[in-house]
Amino acid sequence: MTPSFDQLYEQLAPRVLALGVQLTGRRDDAEDILQNTFLQVYRYLPSWRGESNIATWVYRIALREGLRYRRKQQRPVALPEETPQRRSTTDPLERQETREQLYAALHQLPTAQRAVLALLTIEELSVEEVARIMNIPEGTVWSRAYHARRQLRRHLEPAHPDDAPQESTSNSVPARKVSR
Repeated sequence: MTPSFDQLYEQLAPRVLALGVQLTGRRDDAEDILQNTFLQVYRYLPSWRGESNIATWVYRIALREGLRYRRKQQRPVALPEETPQRRSTTDPLERQETREQLYAALHQLPTAQRAVLALLTIEELSVEEVARIMNIPEGTVWSRAYHARRQLRRHLEPAHPDDAPQESTSNSVPARKVSR
């Protein structure tokens, strides 16, 4: 049985909006993606064949709309406002700094890697679901996720181990460098 459009919108709109924010970095752009996605859902819902989970079908439309929107806008990804449903409980100043660092690092990722990472970590979808949404093999999902995380780690870690802040105590001993 096909759910009603209203049920789909109520259930999936917050998640589609969050994906749009992750892809574009701007809430207003994400709202445009949300609107375009659900226009397509409304238009094609009667012809949905039920070959996949309906949420997967909607995510595929949202991802396609998000990528199309980014290409059309041809502007860099901004630092998004707080992502819907994803709030941290840490100190607000620390949270802002961490968020800025994270989104600056995310901006460095290719769109395909950023989309895989958003679907896996933010939307908490399985590798199989991401593969269906993006219409790519599961191995490609694993590969893009691996490379995205590796690049994020590289951007977020200090450039050199000596650059990392170290606690200074009178009893501390400097770390020994291991040469290979």
